[in-house]
Amino acid sequence: MDTELVYIRKLCKKTLACEKSLLELTTYDNVAMWWIRDIQFYYFIKNAISDDISAKSNHQKIFMMLYKTFRYHIEFFFYIEFLYDLSLKFLVRAISRLLGKHDQSEEKSKSKILFVATDNEWRFVRDYETNKLKKSDAIFDSIITKNNRYNFLGVYPIELPTIRGLKIFVDKLRIWDIIHKPLNLYWSLEVWKKERNAFKHFKKSWNCLKDDEGFKKMCICNGKDLSNQILKELEIYFLFLFPRAVKYIEMGREMIKAEKPVLILLQNEYGSNERCYLVVAANLENIPTLAVQHGVIHPTHAGYIYAKDEISPEGSVKSPYCPIPDRTAVYGTYHKDILTKVSAYPEDSVVVTGQPRYDILYHADKIYDKEKFIKKYKINPDHKIILWTTQCHGLSEEENIKNFKAVFETMRNLKDVTLVIKQHPGEGRRYTKMIGKYL
Repeated sequence: MDTELVYIRKLCKKTLACEKSLLELTTYDNVAMWWIRDIQFYYFIKNAISDDISAKSNHQKIFMMLYKTFRYHIEFFFYIEFLYDLSLKFLVRAISRLLGKHDQSEEKSKSKILFVATDNEWRFVRDYETNKLKKSDAIFDSIITKNNRYNFLGVYPIELPTIRGLKIFVDKLRIWDIIHKPLNLYWSLEVWKKERNAFKHFKKSWNCLKDDEGFKKMCICNGKDLSNQILKELEIYFLFLFPRAVKYIEMGREMIKAEKPVLILLQNEYGSNERCYLVVAANLENIPTLAVQHGVIHPTHAGYIYAKDEISPEGSVKSPYCPIPDRTAVYGTYHKDILTKVSAYPEDSVVVTGQPRYDILYHADKIYDKEKFIKKYKINPDHKIILWTTQCHGLSEEENIKNFKAVFETMRNLKDVTLVIKQHPGEGRRYTKMIGKYL
């Protein structure tokens, strides 16, 4: 584990004056909500130590705005949210009935697999049988289109900012041959009541934590006193994000009861949404979960590296354990060794399958043509090509700047070479501008 990760794990387990640890204070209905937001807190600590003032995601900005607006009237916020969730459910239901032409296409003789179809993965992909572009889920298209044994159902919540999520939802209803249902359809008055009760619980927990002098002394990391920053961050977690996690878990359980899947297929299994309404909810409803590795797994990855006391050998999601899928399918034995030997995943919970998206490599010579590519982009055919696949959103501002300088200064010293930059699809325009600036 890296320094920040070791620090965070100690911080959450230390017993405080109230005779509970931070991990215990975040537990509700015997599930530790800490693990729903631990990755976000990890990046917060890294940025706080490095004084990185880079812009937060829209999602974080929205909750900061809500926090500032309702800080002294938090209870009122939940009535506003009630109206928002109610309105969004009716809107989504109306759109589904208007455009949901595929809703009757399920074959009742087939079992159903529910998979996470995120907004970020809805984009153009290439059908390697027809060599044509189509819109689909970039992660799971190769699985859902080549399997006739099951009915597939895509799910994902529509969140703030709502407009983009609604546009993607409408797009899926119009052109996708897979049924897609937003999680919002499974919101109910009972779900709202449970969220409100969770808020009351977490408000008491927050009152125990905020004045704990021992905790404030623990908020010194790498010689920096981060107590004020950490308490401001955790106040948002306790008063907004942990109750919201309870809401998502309950919506996920309602979804599972209604759809009755035999399996839940997911990627980004350490994401806050996926852990709530898929991993935790499925475990509580006794539905198996399978995660497909979607990106790099390395020995210091905060989403995968856990100590032995943090993952249940029996697969329990109950506190103090971190929820993980029942099975994780990885690219190769290297990644399995990281999860089972560096991290604490049970041996039988990780299986080597390879990556289904790479099946396209078998057809690569029929799909891709280097000569056409270099002609289209006016690349000198005598040049060597260097491909740089970026991941700016996973780095701090300082790390990105160092990265840019290293790559671009190296390119200055090379002759007869063309640099091709392929940005990570999750980076956003902010990083495109940043790359352009340093170019």
